[in-house]
Amino acid sequence: MSLGIGAFCKLIAEDEETVIYEYGSYNLNEPDYINEQKIADGIITIKKSSLIEPEIHDKIKRFPNGKKKRIIKRVPNDIPLETLFNNKSIIVENCSHCWKTNDIGVDVMASTTTWYIFLEYQEKGYLPKSLSINK
Repeated sequence: MSLGIGAFCKLIAEDEETVIYEYGSYNLNEPDYINEQKIADGIITIKKSSLIEPEIHDKIKRFPNGKKKRIIKRVPNDIPLETLFNNKSIIVENCSHCWKTNDIGVDVMASTTTWYIFLEYQEKGYLPKSLSINK
């Protein structure tokens, strides 16, 4: 069952040092925050130096028929979002449909979106062009 909340983002700019996403959120439980027009007027700015690299597990697996195969597995590391927000490695300008902020004044859906951006980076090795979260 859905909670009726979500967010979406799209990559709008990238250079060697930073990446910028525009994002929007919605809350179907509150009439003022439904966001039917999919307005994405919030900004998430991430310094590339703050991206967390995954652990790489590399092993050779031997099969019963005698063949060998190299297996490379990317294991995501913990993402310390609060630290990254506090030291300004991630800067968020809340969107107009923000209905709740955390202790440091960041939209909870922007925080969740940022966490998923970092997770996808660790799992796939590149930053996503767009992302959608529905809870």
